[in-house]
Amino acid sequence: RKDGTSLSLGIRFNGRLIGEGCFWGFDLMGGAEIGFRILPRWQSQGFGRRALKLLMSLGEEMGLIRLYASVKKENIPSVRLLDSVMEKIGDDGFVNKYIHNY
Repeated sequence: RKDGTSLSLGIRFNGRLIGEGCFWGFDLMGGAEIGFRILPRWQSQGFGRRALKLLMSLGEEMGLIRLYASVKKENIPSVRLLDSVMEKIGDDGFVNKYIHNY
């Protein structure tokens, strides 16, 4: 977990790859950015929420002390999800930025 590295994880359901979750942008002070995406066919079924919660748990197990996320404001489902589990720390009119401290 050093600056310039990333960790990508497949999200599977019944043996099928339906998305990915990732950590990147490790800041060498205990933080990293997280992200996830779910294939369109599998969206709006709770997989994004489950993936985000698992990433947050995994980040804690990895010894991280904070996570960051950002999402385009037009991505309403992801904005709502991040609003419900992370603290919004800003927006530039186009992108919302979030933080989660352990």
